[in-house]
This record gives sequence, C-alpha cells and structure tokens, in this order.
Amino acid sequence: MTGRTGWILHWGLVLASICVAACAPAATNPGGTADAEAAPTAPVAKALHIALVTEPTALGGKFGGGGTGGSDYDFIFHAQLAQYDATGTPMPVLLARLPSLDDGSWKVYADGTMDTTYQLRPNTTWHDGTPFTAADVQFTVASIMNPALPSTNQEPEKYVGSLDVLDPQTFVVHWKEPYIFANVWALEPIPRHIFEPLAQRDLQSFANASAWGRDWAGLGPYQVTDWVQGSYLRGRAFQGFVLGAPKIADLFIYFIADPSQAVAQMLAGTIDVTLGNTIRVDEGILLKEQMEARGEASVMTIPTKIRYGEVQYRDPQAPAARDVRVRQGMMNALDRQALVDALLRGFTTPADVYLTPNDAAYAASDRVIAKYPFDVNRALALWQNAGWTRGSDGVLRNASGERFDLEVRTTDGAQNVKEGQVLSDFWKQAGINTSLEVVPIAKQNDQEYRAKYPGVSISATSISPDWLAKWQTSEAATEATHWKGGNRGAYSRPELDQMYRQYITTVDPQQRNDRLVQLVKLTSEDVTYLPLYYQVDVHVIRTGLKGLVPRWPGQSGMAFNAYEWSWQ
Repeated sequence: MTGRTGWILHWGLVLASICVAACAPAATNPGGTADAEAAPTAPVAKALHIALVTEPTALGGKFGGGGTGGSDYDFIFHAQLAQYDATGTPMPVLLARLPSLDDGSWKVYADGTMDTTYQLRPNTTWHDGTPFTAADVQFTVASIMNPALPSTNQEPEKYVGSLDVLDPQTFVVHWKEPYIFANVWALEPIPRHIFEPLAQRDLQSFANASAWGRDWAGLGPYQVTDWVQGSYLRGRAFQGFVLGAPKIADLFIYFIADPSQAVAQMLAGTIDVTLGNTIRVDEGILLKEQMEARGEASVMTIPTKIRYGEVQYRDPQAPAARDVRVRQGMMNALDRQALVDALLRGFTTPADVYLTPNDAAYAASDRVIAKYPFDVNRALALWQNAGWTRGSDGVLRNASGERFDLEVRTTDGAQNVKEGQVLSDFWKQAGINTSLEVVPIAKQNDQEYRAKYPGVSISATSISPDWLAKWQTSEAATEATHWKGGNRGAYSRPELDQMYRQYITTVDPQQRNDRLVQLVKLTSEDVTYLPLYYQVDVHVIRTGLKGLVPRWPGQSGMAFNAYEWSWQ
C-alpha cells in the first residue's frame, strides 16, 4: 500500500419516507415558574428530550429486566450505593463514604472472608418522602437472593454470608469470600415499605405491582411523572437527590428503535440527545456533516469495546504461536490508522492496549507497554530473526522452505468482511500468505468450529475490569469444556495466570492498579492478543446541553451524572 487515501471508503446514508413522530408532548414545565420564584437555584424550565432504543419492562435495578440502554434508566430514576466516575474511580452515591482498609471499615481475614461496614448518607429519602435506611438495603439483598422473586442475577450478592443492621444509617456485610469491588458495590436498593407487604402477600403481587412502573418511588435524580406505554417516559427533577438537585426540571425519554427515526427527530429538533445504541457510526457521520458543521449539535464517540485479533495457540508449530517475534512483526505490518480511516471515517482510534484513554490506569500503562507502529521494515527484520525470509515471490518462508500461511477469520457482515480484507491485504503485502475465511451466520454459535480457527480470529469484546480473564489458561475452550470459554485460541502462560490472580484478588485499589499496569505490560510484550482499535458508542448532543462526558467503559450508561446536565 502506498498511502491511506486508497483505503478510505465512501459512505452514504439515504433517508427516505421518514415521518417525524407527531405524538411528542410539548416541552412544558408544570409549576416550573413557581419553583423558580421560590428558589433561585431551582432547575431551568427548558425540558430535555432523550432518545433510547428500548422501553424498559420495569424500573427497579435487578428487578427491572435490563435491556439495551437499561442502565440509563437506572441512573436517571434510581441510585446505587456507589458507582464509578468517568475515569473508573469509585465514588459514593447513597453511601457517605466508601469502605476502606485504612480506617478499618474493610477487613480481610486469613480464611478469605471479609467484613465491610457501610455508612449511608443522612437524611436521604425515597421519591415519596419515606426515609431511606439500612433496612431497605437488607430487604433488597434478601429479595435478590430469594429464588421465588424475579431478580435478573445474584452477582455479587451471592457472596454475602449475612448482613447486619447496626442502626438506620449503618450496616455490616459479612462476605463469604473475597470481593475486591466491595467498595464500589453497585446495589440499587428497592423500597422496603412498598415491596415487603407485596412479597409477603404473594409472588404475583410483588412481580406485577404498579410500583415498578408509573408508581415507581426510587432514589434517583428524577421521579416518574408519566409513562405512556410504547411512546415515552417523563421525569421530574427530585429536589432531594443525594448528590444535589438536577439542573434540568423535566425530561422526556422517547423509545426509538429505528436509527433513521432518531436521525429525523434530531434534525427536526424534537430530541436533544441520543443515549444507548440509538444511533451507530453511519448515522453519526450523517449528523456530524449536517448538524455539527452548522453548530447545531456535537457528535460524541466513546470507546466501549476493543477490536482485536486472537491468535490460535493450539498448534505449537504455527509461526505466530511459537515465536513472539512473529506476533510483534504482525503488529508492525498493520497500518491501523488507515484501517480505522477506511472503516470508520476516523470515528475511533487505534488501540495499543484494551484500556481506554479515560481509564485511571491508562496513563501509567501507556508509559510502559510495548507499542508497534506501522513499520514494514521492522516487521521483516523481526520475522528474519525468527527464521522467516521473504523470497523473490514476496512470500515468507523458513529455512526448510515452509511457507508462512495464515488464515484470517471473521464473522459475516459487510463491515467485518471489509475489515478482514484490509487486515489480510496488509499482511499479504508484507509477505504472509493470507486467506480470508468468513464465518457464516449458521456457524456463529458452533463453539467447536469457532475455537478451532487455524490462524487469527478477529473479535470484539466489551471493556471491563476483568477483561484479561479471557486469556487465563482456565478459560481455554477445550473439548472438556464443550468448547466454551473466552480463551478460544487456548493461550497459556503460567506467569500471566499468576499475575492476573494477584490482580483480581488484591483488595487495596492502588496496589491492584499497580498490578494491572504490570499485567498489561506483559501482555503487550508477549502480544497475547493483537490490539486493533476501539469500537465506539455514538451519541449526538444538541448545542447548549452541557455536562455529558464520556462514560468509563466498565460501567454502562451515559446518564451516570444526569443530575449535572444543564442547559446553557
């Protein structure tokens, strides 16, 4: 390849027969003027109009059903004991402070059990004015663990041995085994005074109560004032929110499953921000060209997944599996900037590590990891040192004449196939004899077939604190595990296994962060995986709406700081 221009793909998006929804309620603010006169710091009267892909089946944390964009509803209408800020740093919400080893509120014992003492913020109330107490937390944990009640999961509550209420604002959790994220327990309590009588009556009364819907009384920055099924959900600023009264008085959340409808409504001015996966890159490009260029909106892209190549390590004689210099050369042979320019029009950036730039551990990691800039000469030198030389036909061979063959495998889909072709071409031009294999939709759930790829498999995974768990020897997909396991290529390195175990069991946050830095340094030097680029969430924000910041990818939901959003 002689330049990047030839790789840039021309995008087009045709919008036809789009009807802007006419049923959107007016952006009114009942009582807004009176509130403003009574308190100069009251929220402004201009309402906020949000687009989300799905309508929630219910509100209420682990009893709310989840779904795409579900976390945004939780942050808007509910609250957690603790959450992460935009850098992945734990912050107390319903808690007055986080448990700490330093002050003795977090104790770890030799047998692996732990005690954590939690102190709630004083004078916190539910939306209906009832005081929020430790008894609500105790009831919530018991409800989550009750197999007769419909909670979506029991992580991490299943590790709770017991919970003792010391006083209305204080409780102690006795953990049966180490839980390193006990200081950022994302529990969303449910109101005991509402749901306990229902649970005592019968399961159906608990599960089908109107208190999960229009009558929801939560702890979040907004309280439900209206819910029109299939259309919108309306919220009013809750003046008693523990982190401060929201700056916007009213908001409407519209359920818009069709991205083209979201584009049309942004252009028409009937929505102000898109959350969740309401729009993708194609729609973001269109709105960037049509709205951002005119100063009417901005397009925010947030890295939330990493796109990477996974090497097959089962065959120890395969070139990439047996020599780290081969894998390093494969990285140097890729122009990853040209790749993202071609596929995503610069909406993202190449990735040297799975951590994103807004992660608290990123800066320290970026200083120590091995990096592989596009340099074909460097790739050829590494391969030659590993015994592979490019012949007169341009193909790499070893001393015995064996050709360097490599299958590049990717799943079906136009974008994935284009990506696979670009990667395959880069490696082919550098001397590797590549071929492209596209996994048909019918085989995407065939775990054995997916695990037995012969060369490099291209994947994407959401970024989370335990992302590196997938490279553990114990996570290898094998016949014994029925080919299940995140480690499809069966990478195995005892040193990495040990370092990861130390990282994931270290309670002290700073020590854990230091161990993470050393762990990602090792994976970069060993080229455990081939980092390509970040996949992004795309959000469009109308000009004048302030306070939205990129979320930390380990925590779902852009609305984690909705109480800080404002109109200017």
